Amino acid sequence: KNSKLYGPLNALDLENGQSCWNSDACPDGQSQYFLLEFGRSVIPTTVKIEFQAGFIAETCKVQLQTKDDTWMNVVDPLEPQDNHDYQTFSLDNTTLSGTALKFVLNDFTDFYGRVTIYRIEVW
Repeated sequence: KNSKLYGPLNALDLENGQSCWNSDACPDGQSQYFLLEFGRSVIPTTVKIEFQAGFIAETCKVQLQTKDDTWMNVVDPLEPQDNHDYQTFSLDNTTLSGTALKFVLNDFTDFYGRVTIYRIEVW
């Protein structure tokens, strides 16, 4: 896989609508994850995400890494629509601060368990 074209930083490239992150194939019953590390403590309240239709995870959970390195669920489950729209989700426990968000991806619409993310923003 060409990580320069399809690596995780491409999902953060908001200037180029053609760039994206593609996951590897995932066997049935296993999860994949997408990790955003902030480099400082933040209090996230909203996630905006754009999947490629046909290559989404129908259920996800979003976890926040707290300062004591534990992972707290802030959305469980997050259930994106199988389309190419830029979807917005509010996060629970919005008073918690953390240094990273992990998107645990499950129940893939693609037969091979692949996921494609065009854009992702955290507010």
